[in-house]
Amino acid sequence: LSWVATNASHMKPIVVANKITSGAGEISKSDFEASIERKIDYSVPFDQKLAAQAAKLGKPLAEVGKASKTAAPITEIVSHLCAITAETDQQNGKRRRGKGGTSLMGKFADLKGLMPRKPAKG
Repeated sequence: LSWVATNASHMKPIVVANKITSGAGEISKSDFEASIERKIDYSVPFDQKLAAQAAKLGKPLAEVGKASKTAAPITEIVSHLCAITAETDQQNGKRRRGKGGTSLMGKFADLKGLMPRKPAKG
């Protein structure tokens, strides 16, 4: 994080904590955040049963556990990345044509089309 602040100050890193367990871990969340001198942006809880079920079915974890506490932060991260990509494209005056982009973030933007749509109310 300090390297990014020094060498790429225009970038905003996203801190994701993966496989968070509810029991005693190696280091507490507050101790970790104190060591990196910032808050964790997204915490993805560890759900061994869901991960095993997804692997058994050969499907993505986010698809198998759509309503789970593990899939929700993953969906939020994808939405956040898509918003960053759309904002960057708008700032650069670019319109996206077809699939993919030339940047890594442009490739992530295509994930938005894979996200399940919320059913219309009504």
